[in-house]
Amino acid sequence: MDKKININVGFWRDNFVVSLPFEEKSFYFYLMHNRKTNQCGRYKFSLKFAESELSLSNEKIKDLIKRFEDYGKVIYDEKTEEMIIVDFHRYQ
Repeated sequence: MDKKININVGFWRDNFVVSLPFEEKSFYFYLMHNRKTNQCGRYKFSLKFAESELSLSNEKIKDLIKRFEDYGKVIYDEKTEEMIIVDFHRYQ
């Protein structure tokens, strides 16, 4: 059974989110609300799983992750497959 989550609609009005192109908005939303997320914003993030859910290539997902690392919004360790969403609590 899938878990249910609440979505803070303020996410869409956040100055950072508003400034993003659609592809990046969608990816950031996915990072915040996929099946692996938890209450602390630190979770296992499998590139293969994301490829399947997003229908994006491995290279594209890595590129998007790199962009958000450059923005200072995520920290990702590909070796351990650990994703940390910086300021995750702002959107919860």
